[in-house]
Amino acid sequence: MRTKTFVLFPSLGVGHLNPMVELAKHLRRRGLAVVVAVIDPPDKDATSADATARLAAANPSITFRLLPAPPSPDAAAHPARRALDALRLANPVLRELLRSLPDAADALLLDAFCVDALDVAAELAIPAYFFFPSGASALAALLHLPYYYPDVPSFREMGMALVRLPGMPPLRAVDMVATVQDKESDATKVRLYQFKRMAEAKGVLVNSFDRLEPKALNALAAGVCVPDKPTPSVYCIGPLVDAAAGKNGERHPCLAWLDAQPRQSVVFLCFGSKGAFPAAQLKDIARGLENSGHRFLWAVRSPPEEQSTSPEPDLERLLPAGFLERTKHRGMVVKNWAPQAEVEVEAKVRLVMETEEGRKLRERVVETRAMALDAINRGGSSEIAFDEFMRDLEKMNSLENGGGRSC
Repeated sequence: MRTKTFVLFPSLGVGHLNPMVELAKHLRRRGLAVVVAVIDPPDKDATSADATARLAAANPSITFRLLPAPPSPDAAAHPARRALDALRLANPVLRELLRSLPDAADALLLDAFCVDALDVAAELAIPAYFFFPSGASALAALLHLPYYYPDVPSFREMGMALVRLPGMPPLRAVDMVATVQDKESDATKVRLYQFKRMAEAKGVLVNSFDRLEPKALNALAAGVCVPDKPTPSVYCIGPLVDAAAGKNGERHPCLAWLDAQPRQSVVFLCFGSKGAFPAAQLKDIARGLENSGHRFLWAVRSPPEEQSTSPEPDLERLLPAGFLERTKHRGMVVKNWAPQAEVEVEAKVRLVMETEEGRKLRERVVETRAMALDAINRGGSSEIAFDEFMRDLEKMNSLENGGGRSC
């Protein structure tokens, strides 16, 4: 029987590529062939050929194809507009890749921002799905935002007023993401366009599990998020973790350090691939951690203004004088693994580590971890959801291709 081939198409930036690679690993563990198509973008802050090469070397069972950069979009436009334009201009090279594969693609799995690739999928009669690495609550809210926003003021004008979106608890308008604060801005128009087009997909694979977000999943299933058309099928297949990872390979030194610490005693600070702070804020965070008195593991990236010239942070220069020496017995700082003033950081640490509220929060984390393990274990809800996705895809391919594609 022929092995199914999935083509994954991430948006620009390592923060989009890394979750797609985790999905690719998940698909490979299921015995599926995977091609990750990566645009070599015009934006120096986005994914580079070097990053793709490193991922390819670390994952030899996954095929990576670096596609030529499209013509550079308007350099003066908002980054959201530039990214949308770059991805749209990449449609011809994506189309050529899909046509050139030795085995026809059975599905195209898109980053949530790669909405214009839906046109390529439709042209080539390839079922298109989105991979949504955030939770189902965010998916429910964003799918509904194009229908909600036209009837209210800009979120930045609403301030502390509560925004009520399907599948989510009330949220203060000021806490909505920055790119949609001004409804008249080009960035917001780009995001609303993207969120509305997401509903055109055959389905959405979500990095969550059913017991974590029942309210959001009920809203999606009821069709209230997308009132004018059928809501795409939602498959909660997460959390996407490899239970075997690290068992046979070399462990990061921080894991050995963590093993030596008392149970539930370490605060972990990691702000993701875009979590770079100015040098002054790094010092504030360091002082907050030192003043808290607690054990910590902190992943530090170079300040944004230094990343092009110094991709690896100079910890001795960036952190307060003597910080590493004073905290070496209760803290560990790692480089690149992965604005609060010192008092805010220290308060958060004490909230999590010392208060009754912090104790309850830790208990909830333990309970949620157990639920997550149940979901990804054999026979768990996420495995069942993935099997359902594969069955639905098989039916779709059989209908659209007269049974031409089969396992």
